[in-house]
Amino acid sequence: MEKIKLTINDKTYETEQGKTVLEVARANDIWIPTLCHDNRLEPYGGCRICLVEIKGARQLMPSCISKVNEGMVVKTETEDIRRTRKGVLEYILSDHPLDCMTCEATGCCELQDVAYATGIKGDRFRSKEKRGGVIPDKNELIYRETPKCIRCGRCVRICDEVTQEHAIEFGGRGFQMWVATPFGETLLDGPCVLCGQCVSTCPVGAIREKQPTGKGRSYQTQKVRSTCGYCSIGCQIDIHSNHQEINKITSEVGSTPNDGNLCMKGRFAYDFINHPDRIDSPMVRRNGNLEKASWEDAYKVISENLKGIKKKHGADAISFISSGRCTNEENYLLQKFARTVIGTNNIDQSETECHAPTLNALRSTLGLSATTNSIEEISESDVIFVIGANVTESHPIIGLEIKKAVRNGKTLIVADTRRIWLAKKAEVFLNLQPGTDTVLINTMIDVIIKEKLHDEKFIEKKTEKFNTLKNSVAKDDIKKTVKLTGISEEAIREAARIYANAENAIILYGNGITQHRAGVDNVKSLVNLALLTGNIGKECAGIYPLPGQNNGQGAFNMGAIPDFYTDFQPVSDNTVRKKFEKIYKTSLPKNRGLQIREMFNSAQKGDIKAMYVMGTDPLMSEPDTTKVKKALNKLELLIVQDIFMSNTAQYADVILPAACFAEKDGTFTNIERRVQRIKKSVEPPGKAKADWNIISELSTYMGYPMNYNSPEDVWEEIRKVSPNFAGINYERLENGGIQWPCPKADHPGTKFLYEKKFPNGKATFSATENKPSLEKADKSYPFILSTGRTLYHFNSGTMTHRAKGSVQKQPYPFVEISQEDADDTGIKDGEMVRITTKRGQISLAANITNRVVPKQVWIPFHFISAPANLLTKDPCAPRTNGNSNLIPEYKTCAARVEKVQ
Repeated sequence: MEKIKLTINDKTYETEQGKTVLEVARANDIWIPTLCHDNRLEPYGGCRICLVEIKGARQLMPSCISKVNEGMVVKTETEDIRRTRKGVLEYILSDHPLDCMTCEATGCCELQDVAYATGIKGDRFRSKEKRGGVIPDKNELIYRETPKCIRCGRCVRICDEVTQEHAIEFGGRGFQMWVATPFGETLLDGPCVLCGQCVSTCPVGAIREKQPTGKGRSYQTQKVRSTCGYCSIGCQIDIHSNHQEINKITSEVGSTPNDGNLCMKGRFAYDFINHPDRIDSPMVRRNGNLEKASWEDAYKVISENLKGIKKKHGADAISFISSGRCTNEENYLLQKFARTVIGTNNIDQSETECHAPTLNALRSTLGLSATTNSIEEISESDVIFVIGANVTESHPIIGLEIKKAVRNGKTLIVADTRRIWLAKKAEVFLNLQPGTDTVLINTMIDVIIKEKLHDEKFIEKKTEKFNTLKNSVAKDDIKKTVKLTGISEEAIREAARIYANAENAIILYGNGITQHRAGVDNVKSLVNLALLTGNIGKECAGIYPLPGQNNGQGAFNMGAIPDFYTDFQPVSDNTVRKKFEKIYKTSLPKNRGLQIREMFNSAQKGDIKAMYVMGTDPLMSEPDTTKVKKALNKLELLIVQDIFMSNTAQYADVILPAACFAEKDGTFTNIERRVQRIKKSVEPPGKAKADWNIISELSTYMGYPMNYNSPEDVWEEIRKVSPNFAGINYERLENGGIQWPCPKADHPGTKFLYEKKFPNGKATFSATENKPSLEKADKSYPFILSTGRTLYHFNSGTMTHRAKGSVQKQPYPFVEISQEDADDTGIKDGEMVRITTKRGQISLAANITNRVVPKQVWIPFHFISAPANLLTKDPCAPRTNGNSNLIPEYKTCAARVEKVQ
């Protein structure tokens, strides 16, 4: 960008062409007041508070929309400016309530700050006419008070420009103007998704949170910067508390990676933290009943039983399930406990059921099992290809980046079995049949090769086995693909050409790609597509797998998997194992351990006798939960460490009460490989402890001392054994986190991977094939069932079912069904229907929609009252070449739909 010089208040500054006067002033700590400005929004120039004097201009100019140019001379404080600014403020205050003593916004009100700085008393144009009042709205989260609105438009604009839900608009004119909803409906009933973006941008108290009302103003509470505990984006949040409970959660504009934006869960769904249902004491099962116990008693029961089982049946009769909800340090300690104290590699984690194919495919083709690029690059990419991911619901803030890109003229391609929100923004929407992802991608690749749109220089210099790919995709006839996928030939060719012709293109994929029999091949096909067009190893390109949990990536990195230590170092490698043995001061097992599905299969057979489950609920998340229940019942010892009495915890012999993310310190690793701090803001309930503390104490009790004083001590050990994390320490994480690889203390972190080379020298193309589901629709089960996430709930729902807003917005389970199928079965919207598969049945409400095509139904997996995974299919694929591909087919199950009489 071209550099220019300008003068502000008699001092010369250098800046980039294209910036506004306001941007340059703020970058140089020059105060210019604003009321309608938010860095997340397009410049508006509506409030006229930011007026400045520009030499040569005929009048005072709004600094927020005035672009700088070479030699510009600006004054920000003259008598004319102060007089005009004061007059505008007095006009704004003419009908504004002067109830600052009792207003919830006091202390964080921008109008109050500007009025104070300007010396306004607020009575020069005082109007006797009163405006409106509090707008009645039954939603539990957002409060609207019309008299306090200053008509800056920020709330309406953020809903239109950033969130793009268009849920609010100005109604009325002049003094009678207010922020309205369509037809006056409540925020709960209209298109509003209750994200609270309007709350975050309101400069006064006109739109604010309901939950913290009366609990203390912002300046009266403690504010702690931390990382959100929901999805894997790693949004930076500020937790406001009074040391006993959380009052509210906000986010600072400019923070990485979310820029102050939050979804409904991140901003409002924190009620669970202080919920009375929290487990607050260890519990031990005695005479068939769970009874409260001391930590000493709980550790004694665990220690005696684990030692007894190990002695009688061997170390591999014990297994551990870790969690993408827990910190890096806690995942590290549980895998260390499994391998040192017990002597088994039977350690896996909850994210495996979603992204084991990602680990396998990315590592074997590119070298590292992680997202290649950064979140901030998404909106700058020329073409965005989203496949198998309902991003606006599963990862809403990345959804905002995609919306931003399309608003700025970028091109979007969407491939999904459902007509998701992004489909309406897509240049091309590929509404494919379930389980046909590989054949679609391979056909796109074939089109690109045959039309010579591939990047031959990149392929020659940085890849291998191109001919293997070329010969493989040539087998996929486009006519056959049209028949299999249900997509027109024209749409397939158009999508291929758009992607191939882009200077920079990215791919984002989710569980719709991975949770299939062909999950590994699906991911490898996407890698082939990116390599073919040279969209790896450069900015604003790459591949973005979308893990569902806040630390799913971190749990993999920390070795909470059966075949790798930290940093994906193989347990089978003698040199690696000896390094860990030296640091751990004990011998370690060398054989690969069991994956989650293998654990339950082995438990059902009687081979696994004990299971330690931390921070996950497999009785809700695993497929075919009837089998899971049988496996749990056969265990001699089940230990569950969690924050709530989950379905799985009800079968436990010992329950250990854990602290949630807001009650402990540590780190998460987000979707873009960014290691981020979480910090304690409130105390855990009762006797509950942080997971790292529990594991350390239990290990020490069992004779293997883990004498860590803090999570930072644990992290320092992680650095010693993990080359890609060696340069990251807690001090360096204070400024928003660092992206691994970061091998040295002076390394800045890695924004995008493979810029110079691939770990194995060259990236590898793969031959992939379409592997349809083993379970197909038939006369008895004529529908294909798929499952997934919604915007308002998270995982098994133990947290969001205890959050007022989530429950109010989405209170009960439902099944999406097409109008055609509803008519055929005599089902009306909202009526109860029964969904049956070969594994079980559940009843839930019908949601008639155009999101699904005929003969397909979709169910969210968050509801205990209608557990979707009672219906889904347990994979039975054997382990091949030492690798297990036991990925549940959550996305393709044959089902029957009946009206409940």
